[in-house]
Amino acid sequence: MAPTIKWQRWDSASYDWTGTAATDALPSVEAELDAWITAVNGNASNTGRQITKERGYADSTTANYHGLVVSAGANNNAAKGYLGFGTYGSATTKRLYAGDTYADDTTNGGYGTISGGTSDTSVSWYSSGQEANFLIVSDTTDGQEFFLWGVSMPATPNTAYSDGFFIMKCADGEWSMFANDASTYVHTHYFDDAAGTGWDNCGRNTTMDSSTNPDAYFYNRFDLIPSGGADVADTTTEGIRYVYAANPNLLQRSNVSTYYFTGNRRVLTTLGDGQNVYIVTSAYYGPSVLIDLRP
Repeated sequence: MAPTIKWQRWDSASYDWTGTAATDALPSVEAELDAWITAVNGNASNTGRQITKERGYADSTTANYHGLVVSAGANNNAAKGYLGFGTYGSATTKRLYAGDTYADDTTNGGYGTISGGTSDTSVSWYSSGQEANFLIVSDTTDGQEFFLWGVSMPATPNTAYSDGFFIMKCADGEWSMFANDASTYVHTHYFDDAAGTGWDNCGRNTTMDSSTNPDAYFYNRFDLIPSGGADVADTTTEGIRYVYAANPNLLQRSNVSTYYFTGNRRVLTTLGDGQNVYIVTSAYYGPSVLIDLRP
C-alpha cells in the first residue's frame, strides 16, 4: 500500500492558524489526524497502543493558545507518552513538548501541561498574513503506521518556518512521537530494556537531551539518535538509544538543499515510467518518504 499524500494551500489573506472554521488551517490538520487515529486504533497491533488526541483547536481558552496535544499508549495502554505542538502564548512562536507526564487540566490556555521530557519553546511561526502550505503524508498499514505533517511558508519557503510534527510506529513495535526545529527533535518513545521501561527520548534518562537525524548522503531507513551521540557500547547493559521507523518507505532526509524543503520531490527517473517513483520530503529536516506508484 502506497502512502497517502495531501497538500493544502492558503493564500496570505485566508491563512489563519487561530481560525475555527472547518476550512481553516488547524481544524483542517485535525480532521486528517482524527481520521488517521480512527484508522490506526482499529489495527490489531494497536489494541494496547491507542493514539488519542487529548486537545485540539476547540480547547483553546486564551488568545494565542492554539495547537494539539496527542498521546500514544504502550504496555496495554498503561503507559502514555505525550506530544504538544502549537502556539502557546505567542502568535509568532511555536512551542514543542514531549514527555511522559500530562496535567490534564485547563492550564496553559486550555491545553494542560506536558512534562518529563524535552521541549523547544522558541520556534518561529506565522499565525496569519503569510501564504501557508501544509503537507500530510500518512500510512495506516498495520505495524507500519505513520502520520507526518510539514509546513512550507511564506510564499518563498523559509527554513525557519518549515518544521513539522510526526508520529510513527518503530521497528520494535512501539510508537515514536516527535516534532522538529531544524535538525533537532523533541522526541518520546516507549523503551523496555536494560536501561529502563517507559517513555523517554533517545538520550535515555537525560531529560534535556533531544534527538537528531543524521545527514543522509544516501537514503536509508529513517532513524533517530541522541543528539549527544549515536550509540552505546553494550545495549544489553546500557539500553538502546536509537529508534528506526518500521515502515520501509520512511527514509532519512536529504542533506542537499534541492530536496530538503517541505514537499520537494526527487524523481527516480530510471524506474517505472520515469515519473511514478519518487522521494518526497515531509518537512524541512523531516523524514523523506518513498512513493512507488508503479502498477
